[in-house]
Amino acid sequence: MIQCLKATTPAQRAISILSMEPDGTSMIFQQINEAISNVSGVESSHWNEILTHIRFSVDGIEIGRKGNAITMRLDNDDLSFYNNGVRVAYISNNKLFITDGQFLRSLQIGSHAFVLEDNGSVSFLYLGDDDE
Repeated sequence: MIQCLKATTPAQRAISILSMEPDGTSMIFQQINEAISNVSGVESSHWNEILTHIRFSVDGIEIGRKGNAITMRLDNDDLSFYNNGVRVAYISNNKLFITDGQFLRSLQIGSHAFVLEDNGSVSFLYLGDDDE
């Protein structure tokens, strides 16, 4: 259930949505967008600037300048990174999934690491036990 308190200022109306049921996501975003659209004057320009970088939809919260190639989306299941609308990386269930990666100096996996040496070679090192 979505609950809204009677708010006296536009900013209070925008943040007065207190709770929702699991299936009420789209309604909460609709209420936030309606509250923001009712804002006027200086507050309106501030909200417009925020909405240039943060957008609410039924898909989640999208962060990144509107029209920019790089964006990020947070939803109930994962945090995703997009490049020109294509998902190139995401974090879900305690794992990072990435299409392509480039490490500039080192990569550590558990107690082992690949390290770029000054002469350009790569060393594979044992760093010790994780619990030490």
